[in-house]
Amino acid sequence: MAYSYLLQSFAQLREYGDETPHPEIDDLFRHANYYCQRYPLFDQDAIDRMNIDAVKDEYTRWCQKKIRFLNIFNEISHYNPEYARDEVCLDLDERHQWLLDDIIRTYDHCRRTFFRISPEEDSFQDKSRDEDVECMIDCFARLYTLLDKASKLIRYLFPRDEIEEKASFYDVAEKYANSPNPYLKAIYHLCCDIFPDRYSGAGSTFDPRNNYYGLILKRGFLRNSIMHGTVKVYTETEDKTNYWQVASVSAMELAHCTNMMMYDVRELILNIELAYQYRKSNPM
Repeated sequence: MAYSYLLQSFAQLREYGDETPHPEIDDLFRHANYYCQRYPLFDQDAIDRMNIDAVKDEYTRWCQKKIRFLNIFNEISHYNPEYARDEVCLDLDERHQWLLDDIIRTYDHCRRTFFRISPEEDSFQDKSRDEDVECMIDCFARLYTLLDKASKLIRYLFPRDEIEEKASFYDVAEKYANSPNPYLKAIYHLCCDIFPDRYSGAGSTFDPRNNYYGLILKRGFLRNSIMHGTVKVYTETEDKTNYWQVASVSAMELAHCTNMMMYDVRELILNIELAYQYRKSNPM
């Protein structure tokens, strides 16, 4: 919708005969034109129809409210079933298309699982390690695996000789810290949020949601403890001082970590798509 407004504004500007060169506007015009080819050019009637609350399904409403669908139009606060879907457009070979499909299916599974066990923010307030917590642990771990899978898409679409074949997500993201492509640079900043312990706490400066009651989330440590060590999950009111021998986390913090991982995986996938489209419109 935003690009539709942009395209109409640029068309009016040219209609009024402004011949002054504006490179930055030309760049935005290419983006606006691209997205308006993928989506309809909205007139006011169409925009008004979009603002009508037309979503009846509870899960779909939750996804749109929480901004969980993999398409950029989910950022617009409306309940329209037309954009209640996952849509990521990349020019991939067959093997990497399978990889993208796998990422989207895993993300969708985790999104549905999260909705089922924790639709409200305080759903895990009084939980310890019950069946819902086990599902949340699985959800967190599976979302975490999508980071390295997405890094394979980055290496394929934006190849660099110095990146090893089996490089982890943060090793790949670091290579694009100073990229002229703003969306690749955004992926690096996203990496700083996910691994603040690796970046001396720098992650706290980018996304204020990446903390729990003032403590920076260390999701890499939590994942490693889940996969290779021991994790004690306790309730919010429980005395945690007895758990200093092992990694420990409250059920609420675990749910918050999983929620943030879902946000960040979504941002990562959409930034890969936007980086690809930016490169197409700005060939080096």
